[in-house]
Amino acid sequence: MYVRMEEFGVNGQLQKYVQISVDHVQNYSTQENVFRIIFRIVHACKKHSVDFSFLKDFISSGESSRYILCNTQPCAYPAQRACCIPYVPMLINKTMTCGPLPKDTGVSSESPCCPKGGLWSEWTGFAQYGSDKTWKRTRKCLSEEMGCPCTNPSQNVETSTKCPCRDMQDVKEVTTRNNGVYDRNLVIDDPSCLAYQTMRVEDTATIYSCNGWKFYSKATVMRFVTPQVPTDYTEVRVSDCSSTGPQRVTFYCDLKTLYWRIDFDNSEILGFHQLYLKH
Repeated sequence: MYVRMEEFGVNGQLQKYVQISVDHVQNYSTQENVFRIIFRIVHACKKHSVDFSFLKDFISSGESSRYILCNTQPCAYPAQRACCIPYVPMLINKTMTCGPLPKDTGVSSESPCCPKGGLWSEWTGFAQYGSDKTWKRTRKCLSEEMGCPCTNPSQNVETSTKCPCRDMQDVKEVTTRNNGVYDRNLVIDDPSCLAYQTMRVEDTATIYSCNGWKFYSKATVMRFVTPQVPTDYTEVRVSDCSSTGPQRVTFYCDLKTLYWRIDFDNSEILGFHQLYLKH
């Protein structure tokens, strides 16, 4: 006998437990009594403590009550967190559920249904510890305590002697447009995860100045591309209208996202170039 659990308001969450009870009693009772028992199970499940003592007339062994995991549905937007720590949203029995769910020893002796390779937390941000200049980040196997160990459990630490930030991309196709660009000569300091680019200051009168008269003698202009808008550029002046001599721009590594950021406005960038303005 198989019963659609949705008809009893269970929404599939407790289908396994209700179906087991149906299987136990179907050979010892009428169909009317089976449905009566199902309704009582559903009513008990809604209280999150399932009491099977009323089945004593049909089942003569086993525990009469047990506690089961409840409230496993992910919270809807705009909740800041979809699931309580350490659970994460996943698809279980075609339903979005906060999991992984613990092994139910009271129902089956089979191994739990584990995600392939286990379930890891996200990596922490990179950091340096003590006098060691090595960059390190860690992660944790979330599913281990649920009976689902992670593959290669020793791979929970990642280290790097170099600054772990991503390499900057060549974005000339986006930044060039009507102007040429200089080649980049980025210098990266690995222990500090800072990067420096020396910009040229040159004579030009082809781009509006930073004063109302549109006149100036010197300029240093760069264009950069962000991960959020990789098909367009942002243009900034590194120096004012009268600065002379090379100008240095500093970038720092965002140790969580691993993108470089410009120090003067914190913009996250994929890459940049200085415009060639001489004519």
